Parts: sequence; C-alpha cells; structure tokens
Amino acid sequence: MSTRVGGSSASRAGFSILTNLGLQDLAVFSDEQFLEAAVRMSHDLPYLRRLRANLRQTMEASPLMDGARFAQGVESAYRSMWAEWCAQALSAK
Repeated sequence: MSTRVGGSSASRAGFSILTNLGLQDLAVFSDEQFLEAAVRMSHDLPYLRRLRANLRQTMEASPLMDGARFAQGVESAYRSMWAEWCAQALSAK
C-alpha cells in the first residue's frame, strides 16, 4: 500500500487520504521511490500484517470519517466567504 504523488489533483488524492490516516510515510514522490517502497514492504510481512489488522480502526478514527467536523468546516468557510463578500459590497458603495 503506497501511493505515487504527482502533479494532478487526482494523483494527489492518495496522499491526502494517507495523510488523514497518519500514514503519509507510505506516499512517494518518484517512480524509483515507489519501487523501493514496494520491495521494502514486500519483505516486511509483520508490518503489512499490522497495517492490515489496524486499517479499519485507523480509518474509523480518522478525520475522513468525521462528518460533523467536516460540516462545521464547510459552514465556517461559507460564513467567512459571505462576510468577506458583504464587506467588499459595503466598501464598494
């Protein structure tokens, strides 16, 4: 389980997910690093077993599964954008 981070938003999605899971060390930034990571992990079966055994709990405890926190963040962003728009509209008058 590794991801190759690239220049497009789609290629950075894996990095975002791994970061939210606290597993950003599984992200690599070159093809050579990707191959090295795959070989390294293939030789570390205890690590892979631990990762697999804990992945569900890790995901459930991550910000990715915290819908209430996400909603609060979106609401806060909307309030900030609205306040900024109102301030600009008032200063334009």
